[in-house]
Amino acid sequence: MLKNVLIDKQVSWLAKKENKELIKDFDKIYEVGKDLNQTSFDENCASFCMDRDCDFLTADPKAYTHFFKIKKIKNECKPI
Repeated sequence: MLKNVLIDKQVSWLAKKENKELIKDFDKIYEVGKDLNQTSFDENCASFCMDRDCDFLTADPKAYTHFFKIKKIKNECKPI
């Protein structure tokens, strides 16, 4: 796990005060629409995360496909 997180607009409920316990292990919480333009492409989210040492939380599975086109990003997803 990285030390920061970028939360996509589809899961913005995670950033609400009553849900902070779910993401308490992150030092800094960024939000699409607040810290990154709402209309940013997935590749822009990936660059944002790389520059700020962030995990990316989204409900859009296609976003991850775009992430892994960037050679510096490795898939470290583990099955539950």
